[in-house]
Amino acid sequence: QFRPADILIPIAVGTCLVIASFFVGTLPGVPALILTLALAIAVFSFKERPWRFGLGLAFLFVAGQLRETLGPLRKNILDQERSFYGVYRVSLDSRSQLVTLQHGTTLHGAQSVIASRRLEPLSYYHRAGPAGDVFALTHAGVQTHRRVAIVGLGAGSLACYGRVGERWTFYEIDPLIAKIALDPRLFTFLRECPPSVRIVLGDARLTLRKSTAGSYDILVLDAFSSDAIPVHLLTREALAGYVSLLGPGGVIALHISNIHLDLEPVVAALAADLNLVGRVRRDLEIDPRELSAGRSASIWAVLARSTTDLGGIADAPRWQPIRRREDVSAWTDDFSNIFSVFTWR
Repeated sequence: QFRPADILIPIAVGTCLVIASFFVGTLPGVPALILTLALAIAVFSFKERPWRFGLGLAFLFVAGQLRETLGPLRKNILDQERSFYGVYRVSLDSRSQLVTLQHGTTLHGAQSVIASRRLEPLSYYHRAGPAGDVFALTHAGVQTHRRVAIVGLGAGSLACYGRVGERWTFYEIDPLIAKIALDPRLFTFLRECPPSVRIVLGDARLTLRKSTAGSYDILVLDAFSSDAIPVHLLTREALAGYVSLLGPGGVIALHISNIHLDLEPVVAALAADLNLVGRVRRDLEIDPRELSAGRSASIWAVLARSTTDLGGIADAPRWQPIRRREDVSAWTDDFSNIFSVFTWR
């Protein structure tokens, strides 16, 4: 028997779902999950009332779509494209005057449209953050002419740490990312920053093998911040290969920010396994003014053959010894345990 409540109650729940779909993307993982599950359970409780249940399901599906569209509508979408690896969205935030590159919920770079700030590395690559220290404090970072390799292109932000006459190589698996980073209508880091830039497409683990031993002074691994990390780039065999590519005094910098995984113990286990020294900087407390200006919280680790190679990072208070955990062993090509480093942060 049909009742007015069969329409009114789903409308009320649907309104809550729509509101939740707008805010759920800004909530931390656990509260967002609890909110979503609570509303889904509310809809399921209507199963004994066909009209109520059907309308509730309809609102649930609509809310799911709104979660993907309402957030972006608050910004000016400059480009949106899909590749095998997912959907990339480039948008302009009119309040912060930043153009950002998003892959799902992951930020892959930001550039200011203000002329005086256009060539500032922002987000995870801010000069006041760990990335700035890599190029200002390490032994290799203060050399006059550096050979730099970066795994993970993003918007090309790190290129602005380069100097005239240097040749930097970016290793990127997705041709669409390269297309976006090279499009001057979207980002201009690669075109306007000082070094000569070369982009090598393909899986970095394979393409790096074509480099000769001692080819690089700084090797940056910036591939672990997304929801699905490439585990094969963070194994004993992979790291041994990276070390072989370092020249004297060279360092490896790893961007290990990740909302799902605590990768620091993995890096620590790998460093111990290969007799490397290392430090980590957890740059997590950012001033609200800096946040609004484009700086993001991040965690970076730096590995080297000796403490001397770490340069000023070795004694900087903000850089700490990498934290070990007895229950986390070095990942290999035959073994990895993501569950052991999963976090509910």
